[in-house]
Amino acid sequence: MKELYFDAEWVLIEPTLEQLKLNRTDLYEAFLYKVDSMKKKNELWKNTPIDELYVIEGGYFPELIKIVTISVGYEKNGKFLTKSFYGSDEKKLLSEFALLLNKVNNKMRLVGYYITRFDMPYIAKRMVINKIVVPDMLNMYGVKSWDRTAVDINEIWGFGSYQNTYTPLPLLSASLGFHSSKSDEVKGSEVTKLYYNGELEKIKTYCEKDVVAVYEIHSEMKKYIKNA
Repeated sequence: MKELYFDAEWVLIEPTLEQLKLNRTDLYEAFLYKVDSMKKKNELWKNTPIDELYVIEGGYFPELIKIVTISVGYEKNGKFLTKSFYGSDEKKLLSEFALLLNKVNNKMRLVGYYITRFDMPYIAKRMVINKIVVPDMLNMYGVKSWDRTAVDINEIWGFGSYQNTYTPLPLLSASLGFHSSKSDEVKGSEVTKLYYNGELEKIKTYCEKDVVAVYEIHSEMKKYIKNA
């Protein structure tokens, strides 16, 4: 089965908590409820101003973000090619990505970095929110581990460890002798700011570089790890 490498970038649905309050009162009130519950058990949430919490933690909630770029990469005729679905119209880019996944279902397997924890469920949830039928390739619910076709590079690197095995992509990339896009001028924490400053092309380039990095890492892993 051939590989379809991919990576997604998302931004806060509103750049500040004040704008969330103005434009999405329902989400604002739900976030306040979450803050109140988290303050009881988390020192960061307890001691950080709520507007800062929104910026720091909001991106971890699929309900508070929107996907702005999904980049894919694949081998063709000995070359590695990339393509991106991106823009401010989230429903449009998600619909286009869904069409691609439905087209390659049972022909390709998804490969990415930490995709089973973030990219796949986040994209699937945003599709539901945007009234889009979730492609089978993204839906891991009820799928036995041995039937799952998605390949998460982070899980391979964990070698079956049940402990927290997360290794930052730039560290893994550097350890294998590759240059990581994470060391370039764009940082993940800056994506929301870039988007609202109108610099979507930079985000797209950053996302595509991550896809290339994952392809390089996976190609190297397959030389030394069985079934990678």
